[in-house]
Amino acid sequence: MRKRFLLPYFIVLIPALALVLTFIVYEIYNHGLADGLFLIFLSWSGYVLCVPAAHGRFFISTPLRLIVRRPVFAEPYLWFGAIAVNIAVLLLMPEVYKDIIPTYLLFHVLTNPSYWPILALGAVGVWYRTAVGAEAYHKRELWHTTMRHLILLVGLFTVFYFLHIEFILLLNATATG
Repeated sequence: MRKRFLLPYFIVLIPALALVLTFIVYEIYNHGLADGLFLIFLSWSGYVLCVPAAHGRFFISTPLRLIVRRPVFAEPYLWFGAIAVNIAVLLLMPEVYKDIIPTYLLFHVLTNPSYWPILALGAVGVWYRTAVGAEAYHKRELWHTTMRHLILLVGLFTVFYFLHIEFILLLNATATG
């Protein structure tokens, strides 16, 4: 399967980037530079742990591939980094999770064992390509890409299924004061 630039990806990428940049500016404006960046980093770690997708492929794996001249999969390292950061924050300052909605939801995922299937599917999505191996992945790229997309869809469905009640309760509490 040849890589090519597809217009639909570009159409999705621009609004997604705008949303992320708006979130970053909003959090820094509301919480200050240091606290805002910390909350953004915690939110990003929640994305890495809960969404079974390829995290950091463009920003980390591509430059490393150019340097070492072979494919590098940064996703498992990012996943372990996100776990380490969240363990440290849970042990040292768990109250910071209550500052914004994404970290509040992440706190519930990390502290309630009934939500751990979200983390398990996130791990499957992150480790799938590494477990298959680069050579085997490229031999049957269409099959493995389809499997990764299915894992992503099941993982996103699982996140929304488990967290929709928490989100509704959080929005209700916010709206009613």
